[in-house]
Amino acid sequence: MALAFDTYNGYSGGEPRHISSAVIFVEDFHAGVDYLGTREFVDRERIGVLGICGSGSFALSAAQVDTRIKAVATVSM
Repeated sequence: MALAFDTYNGYSGGEPRHISSAVIFVEDFHAGVDYLGTREFVDRERIGVLGICGSGSFALSAAQVDTRIKAVATVSM
């Protein structure tokens, strides 16, 4: 299973909108792992994250403190 989210311009309609905050972006990764962990069909021992562009650093930051994240990949310049 894959869960994709856009930390800045997502279409969820949630608030606040168009806020650039490293703290909030890292929390988004934690929230994604929280959600995936509630799904019966997800192997909680095989959750990984992918950060693209600036989110690469947020993915690494999230994995540093969240032991549920078992793999990290980044695509950044």
